[in-house]
Amino acid sequence: EIDDVFFNPGLNVTAIETIVEGNNVILISATSGTEQVELLFPSTLTTGTYGMSENISYGDEVVVYYRPDEGGGTTYTSNPGELILTAIDLNTGQLEGTFTFTASDPTDVDPTVYEVTFGAFTLVIE
Repeated sequence: EIDDVFFNPGLNVTAIETIVEGNNVILISATSGTEQVELLFPSTLTTGTYGMSENISYGDEVVVYYRPDEGGGTTYTSNPGELILTAIDLNTGQLEGTFTFTASDPTDVDPTVYEVTFGAFTLVIE
């Protein structure tokens, strides 16, 4: 849910392993209408609970980007937030977890704040 409105990406969800700042990360991307949520976290994480950062500085942070309008406009980032990984197996590609976060403009230009709750995923890395 984003501000108490159900976010349903249907089949518009992907999970890939990629490199950011020299670190292997998992990128989960989900799109619903014009909205997009992207969750990035290090592929070295194990099951457990992790705090989120506002941006990627070193490539080892957990960050979520929220774009209400995928075609442009402000990109809001997680600050604060929490990721709970309940399953991660890079051999099989299995990923499962939940997340919540507050999304705000990291440049502080736009004062809009979004509350993202009940985030959940069960995916296989492509």
